[in-house]
Amino acid sequence: MLIEFEVENERSFASASTISMVASKLKEDRDCSVRQISTASNLNVLTSAIILGKNGSGKSSLIDALDFVSTFVRTSAMDEEADAKLPYEPNLLMDGFKEIPTSMKVMFSVEESVYVFGFSYDEDKICEEYLSVSDKSARFRKMYERKWDDLKAAYDYSFGEALTGNRRVWSESTRLNALYISTAVQLNSQDLKAPYEWLTKFLRSISIGNAGKRFTTEKCREDESFRRKVVSFLQSMDINVLDFEFEEEDRDLTSLEKTFSKEFLEQMKSTIERSREKKNYRVFFQKEGEGGGQVRFPLSRESTGTQALFCLAGPLFDVLENGYCLLIDELNTSLHPIIVKFLIEMFDDKAINKNDAQLLFTSHDVSVLREEILRRDQIWFMEHDGKASTIVPLSDFSPRKKEAIERGYLSGRYGGVPSVVPSFLRHLV
Repeated sequence: MLIEFEVENERSFASASTISMVASKLKEDRDCSVRQISTASNLNVLTSAIILGKNGSGKSSLIDALDFVSTFVRTSAMDEEADAKLPYEPNLLMDGFKEIPTSMKVMFSVEESVYVFGFSYDEDKICEEYLSVSDKSARFRKMYERKWDDLKAAYDYSFGEALTGNRRVWSESTRLNALYISTAVQLNSQDLKAPYEWLTKFLRSISIGNAGKRFTTEKCREDESFRRKVVSFLQSMDINVLDFEFEEEDRDLTSLEKTFSKEFLEQMKSTIERSREKKNYRVFFQKEGEGGGQVRFPLSRESTGTQALFCLAGPLFDVLENGYCLLIDELNTSLHPIIVKFLIEMFDDKAINKNDAQLLFTSHDVSVLREEILRRDQIWFMEHDGKASTIVPLSDFSPRKKEAIERGYLSGRYGGVPSVVPSFLRHLV
């Protein structure tokens, strides 16, 4: 499970900002949102958390940063990345931050073990990388650490007893712009396989759009029991659907030849070929008509909310079945507040969420702040002072147990709301 994430000097973030999924010791009426993940460390972790904030506050940047960690660990050691520049995007508005690396750190659990993985980087290289594990006790043991030494123009490596194998061979094979963990696993490190697989598989960022639609469609076509789950899910949302049908779409890519130059098409040849191989399908809902018969209805004619639920359904059930951490930016988009509440409750329900899956999402829907939906330690606010983003837990404001959090947020007590100046707009008309 995801325990904690810290990001520093990335886009709108300047100083280190941390979001924690660790359950607080506050007395709460709802304990269904809490899972104990490690007997050694005795950690209680939340199944969901929400981040609220005004537009442009940095909510999306936090989700993107977590997604980047997963993608970078998976791809950094690939051959095609050998000469690639790193996506270094420091904060540009705060003095001094253009000269220091971006840093990211993740704490997570795999079965009874807890890992802390972190790295920092600039445009050209990894500046620091480390991994430690707590498995036999609450104390962390070093697995490895690497730091760039400017004077030697080389890395200083140090290893702990928790990492065995050809450690020096792996370090010699690790490029400046690649992660040690990615390289070592590629060269068959067994000790690093578990944290590598969590980092690359368990952080699942989705957008409620084409990617989700493709995933849901493919899973429903391949697995009948999965399709029935998705149908039942939509029916539980009061949507008239009996089943799905899928119809392959013809893909005419010859128009590319009329639009782009031969040189560009040659450069994009491999991408175009992969696109030719991928099949697209039109989705149809089988609905019950007025006379009791079935009517074939294209998904494209459904409401935006229904389309969003179909796109979300596939990734949602995949996450619940495998115990992944689902990252969603603006979950409230096109979804009714009651449906958002239902989704949160799915992660709380141990009968549904049997594998300790998690949901971390951003939203503008303040109705979820009511105490019967979320605990106080599940609520975070993203602040932005015009120069940098900071994530702040609700607990910093010492809210009372029965406090009207929704009303307090809208009144600006906790921050994270826009400062609208109506008088300014009047001068424009």
